[in-house]
Amino acid sequence: EDYTSVDEVDCLLPYVRASAGLNIMAADPTRARYYELGPVGSAMTQPEFGTMTSRANLSYSDIYQLPDTYPDRIAEYSKPRRDNIVKFFSDDPSTNDDFKARSYLNKEIVADGEDADGSATFLNNMMGIDSWTAYQTVTKPDQRKIWWRIPTVGPWQEIDLSKHFTPTN
Repeated sequence: EDYTSVDEVDCLLPYVRASAGLNIMAADPTRARYYELGPVGSAMTQPEFGTMTSRANLSYSDIYQLPDTYPDRIAEYSKPRRDNIVKFFSDDPSTNDDFKARSYLNKEIVADGEDADGSATFLNNMMGIDSWTAYQTVTKPDQRKIWWRIPTVGPWQEIDLSKHFTPTN
């Protein structure tokens, strides 16, 4: 199906279930949001930092009933990465933009075998976790741009999607 706004997607995705956890982002020129889909239900997120929103590996909706004491070092450090993201972008929301987001995502969460404060990316098998940040995405819906990178492969790539959309105004 084709949808032209987040409002239209809001009518569908909250009722969809997935056999495994899945985060889907939808965006239009006015806002972006994530939909957390899973076998027990689905939830819509709301922007946390003005019009910005973010996600790490885990879903955060109460429908998943994850305990507050959920261990930090499981699911690819999702909880501390998410906490770091929220803190960083909440400090001064007036300065939040795509460049600040990409600069932040370049910082590694573990440096010299120790947890680094306030970062969100890891690039190697650290502390027994056989995983790494596979890819990162920053979007600017009002300009229909995406920045995407595979941290272990190369730098950020800008993708201009405007040629794939028909102007609506």
